[in-house]
Amino acid sequence: MIGNEVLGVGTPLFVGKPHVALHLRDVRTWDGVDTHLAVYAVGEQ
Repeated sequence: MIGNEVLGVGTPLFVGKPHVALHLRDVRTWDGVDTHLAVYAVGEQ
């Protein structure tokens, strides 16, 4: 989940690239909320 609480202060959650391929499958948002849910799949597309 991505929200301004994490991104607003500029603190990285992860360092470097993952050791596997990640592919964005879906992004979910909610009305009235600044939080987003990013859904990734591991491996090939």
